[in-house]
Amino acid sequence: EAAALHERVGAQVAEQLGALGQRFEAGAAQIAQQAEAAAQAQAEALAEQRRAANQTLTDAVEQFAAQSQALLDRLAEAQARQQAAQAEQDRERQAQARAEAAALAQQREADERLLAAQREAAQ
Repeated sequence: EAAALHERVGAQVAEQLGALGQRFEAGAAQIAQQAEAAAQAQAEALAEQRRAANQTLTDAVEQFAAQSQALLDRLAEAQARQQAAQAEQDRERQAQARAEAAALAQQREADERLLAAQREAAQ
């Protein structure tokens, strides 16, 4: 009878250990699934952050390019205005130089006529 009791207790313990082992394996599998799901969610979140960072970088590059182009356009306009103003000043200086040259030529002609008249009068 003791042997039968020992055998029944042993069978119950083995059964309980088997059930405990199954629960442990099921818990471990569930933990593994949860860890895998968490890792997948984290990977997706990191991928989204990467996409967002890439978009931010792309936007910044496009904005920088637009600002640079606007600045280059403004510089080109300023240079064109400066060149136009310089050309106008050059035209004004040339006109003034021509007017001065014409005035000097008239003065020289008047001086030459006066000198010629003085020579004739002296003869």
